[in-house]
Amino acid sequence: MGNAHPITKKEELFKNMAALPKNWKLAKLTDIGEFKFGGTPSKRNSSYWNGNVPFVTGADITSFYVSGKNARAFLTTEGFNSGKTAVCNPGTILLVTRTRVGRVGIASETMGASQDLSPYNCGSDALPEYVCRYLRTLSNYLMSQCRGSTILGLTREIVQNLEIPLPPIEEQRRIAAILDQADGVRRKRQEAIRLTEELLRATFLDMFGDLFAFLRPLEHESPKGFKLCKLQDQIKLQRGFDLLKKDCIDGEYPVISSGGIYTYHREYKAIGPGVLLGRKGSVGRVHYIETNYWPHDTTLWVKEFNGNHAAFVFYFFKLFPISKFEESTANPTLNRNRLHPLNVFWPPYELQLKFANFFDVYSKNKAKLKTSLSTMDNMFNSLLQRAFRGEL
Repeated sequence: MGNAHPITKKEELFKNMAALPKNWKLAKLTDIGEFKFGGTPSKRNSSYWNGNVPFVTGADITSFYVSGKNARAFLTTEGFNSGKTAVCNPGTILLVTRTRVGRVGIASETMGASQDLSPYNCGSDALPEYVCRYLRTLSNYLMSQCRGSTILGLTREIVQNLEIPLPPIEEQRRIAAILDQADGVRRKRQEAIRLTEELLRATFLDMFGDLFAFLRPLEHESPKGFKLCKLQDQIKLQRGFDLLKKDCIDGEYPVISSGGIYTYHREYKAIGPGVLLGRKGSVGRVHYIETNYWPHDTTLWVKEFNGNHAAFVFYFFKLFPISKFEESTANPTLNRNRLHPLNVFWPPYELQLKFANFFDVYSKNKAKLKTSLSTMDNMFNSLLQRAFRGEL
């Protein structure tokens, strides 16, 4: 989201406002625009749904400009005009005030908004792009103000009392243009990372094709000519080891849980490189680790590679349809005994090694891109702080 800094207290929001330029003012959002409050038309009325008008919830606000591409549901004209949802026109600010509090974007087309959102329309003295950029810096503060026992959200009082440092409209345009240009550089780097990941996926599929023979039980030959075998003939999965954070002794070895690095410990249980699958919690999430590590109880880890390359095994599981094998309980888990007997097509080590060499280049390039992106994020956050103090 590009938050400028982790503001969590109201007094921190405006501690620098006394130093604002003389032609700036601290304005309450309700004095320079108007909030609406979203809603959801009845799902029981089929005439309201499956039309062409985007309908967004808090989960859909994932970019600065929000369009129909973000939406997962669509209203009919009747549903949109039913009075049961907020009518958002292009330029409406979409502030999430329930569930995923702190997300904010701008509608780029006409859409409806659920009760997760408090849409805001700027008056003539405020530019949507400027206001949206500022509201994004308040994400941590807004999350700290959430209330509720089951569904966390902001009260209308908090929303309607939000204030913003406001320069003249031309200065808002200048600041918004500078921030948009800087953010554009970050977005290009993010896109470069995404394309790098797509290239790796395409390379794997080009080299190996579909290896999941269990999805095609009537076919016994791989299109690539690979041998048919049981997964357990190639690798052995093992449940991880329990370790409470309070029992960890600070050290150099990562403790890998289903969600990733959980903490660090002075002991390890497995020698790297390693491949792990989320067993419970983040079920099916796949991790690759170069160093020695401690596989947590929430994971399945590859105990035996049997001469196969770890990088190949990692990406094999990245594409593996894990969701088909989750135990259907209130808290889904992954059982290794359901995976081991599966029929798979398996390529020779020489081809695995060829992929591993490509994977190594990919990993180094991605690391450089992520380091560069982190630097850009820090620079952009610094720019945001200066922008809203009138220092640009």
